[in-house]
Amino acid sequence: MSGREVEHLLTRLAQRGRGAAIHLVACTQKPTAAVIGSLVKSNFPVRLVGSVPSPEDAKVASGLAGTGAERLMGRGDFLLVVKGQVVRFQGAFISEEEIRELVAQRRRGVKGLDGHSVVCEESAQRALLRPLRRLVGAHGDSWGFSHG
Repeated sequence: MSGREVEHLLTRLAQRGRGAAIHLVACTQKPTAAVIGSLVKSNFPVRLVGSVPSPEDAKVASGLAGTGAERLMGRGDFLLVVKGQVVRFQGAFISEEEIRELVAQRRRGVKGLDGHSVVCEESAQRALLRPLRRLVGAHGDSWGFSHG
């Protein structure tokens, strides 16, 4: 399947998915205009943008000029872009070493780094999303989208 075919299918899914309560999450390491088509970008109303190498890449990734995404520090430093509004925030950062240690502990069946039992994967995902939900919830009405 060619890149053009994938882009077409992704665009159709994004366009029709909202009506069926399907929410897409897409990631790329190369936020260039050549990689991300304009139809695909226009169907992602919320964007999380990490550090990018250039102002041009920042504009493609965020959909806005002058966001400063090229000056983000990495290691969890992000921009949340919704309806033209930009909010900078610090996401959780876990180093590769910490990930390896957590995976090793999980395989051994021992307790987490904090001494508590390792929680189930779904609970862990909910816990990781809680700060972002609070951020979106605090601004949801002013950004004009619902949060549930």
